[in-house]
Amino acid sequence: MNLRSRKKIPSIFLIALTLSLAVVPSAEALTAGEITQGLTCTCGCNMLVSACEGSMECSVAKKITDRVEKMIAQGQSKEQIIQYFVHTEGERILAAPTRKGFNLVAWILPFLAVLLGGGLVYIFLDKCLSSRKSAEDLPAASEIKQMSEKKYLDRLEKELKDFEI
Repeated sequence: MNLRSRKKIPSIFLIALTLSLAVVPSAEALTAGEITQGLTCTCGCNMLVSACEGSMECSVAKKITDRVEKMIAQGQSKEQIIQYFVHTEGERILAAPTRKGFNLVAWILPFLAVLLGGGLVYIFLDKCLSSRKSAEDLPAASEIKQMSEKKYLDRLEKELKDFEI
């Protein structure tokens, strides 16, 4: 290893450490808005609780937010609060389906569809381009026309010679 590479390693390590510490959320920063971003309002608007409360002044969203704030004040974690709402309202209150059981299909199927569609498009284009290349190997239409005209001209000349007795 050369000298420059040795000098870069501590710098890279410090940058990576700083970024990892910046990304890790602290447990003290739990807010009601953080939790209501993952919950759907049950008033029928199908908006997030935080959005419904902010734009429509929904009483249902206000009750959910108040309940979340009380649970945070009691010291409950984000997971406990979300599990409470799933238990009382059902999974329909979640803004995104859980990644287990049948809901796993909702997470995986779109990616599989895109990959499968891309594969089919690749195969289709590959076949089209390969048939185009084989068509380019054949003589061009003008060459075929010249060959057929030459054939008929030769035949005409032969018949004219035979006719001239």
